Amino acid sequence: MQKIKDKLYQGNLEDTIAWVDNPKHEQNIIIYLGQTIPNGLCHNCYPTFIHIPIRDGENTPSRVLNTILITHSIIENYKGKILIACRAGLSRSIIITISIYSLLEEISFDKAYKHVKKKCSNILPEQNLLREAKQVVDEINKLWM
Repeated sequence: MQKIKDKLYQGNLEDTIAWVDNPKHEQNIIIYLGQTIPNGLCHNCYPTFIHIPIRDGENTPSRVLNTILITHSIIENYKGKILIACRAGLSRSIIITISIYSLLEEISFDKAYKHVKKKCSNILPEQNLLREAKQVVDEINKLWM
């Protein structure tokens, strides 16, 4: 698990399980981007567990947009720590974390990519999802900045 900025973390399934098993994290949120919910995680009350299924590959532009906007809204309106995770922590969670960091910091997707890569050097973003997210973030940035 890597701290990207205050209250924003990126990780994998093992990090997700560690957050659920650690009572200190009861006021936090896990946003899990795997295609399926890991067995047992959705039944715990703490921390709050939000499952947004997204494929590691091509998705519809609306699915990518909705994933980014929902995640951004949660982070903007929540004071606790938020973990964005997927099964391996190498692609989906990295790409959405880059997207969110770009929007939060009001910087380009490419600058956000460089920042997140410094924090999480062992990444392997799937190129179709990376391209789709970059297009979505670039469009949002045009509207918001």
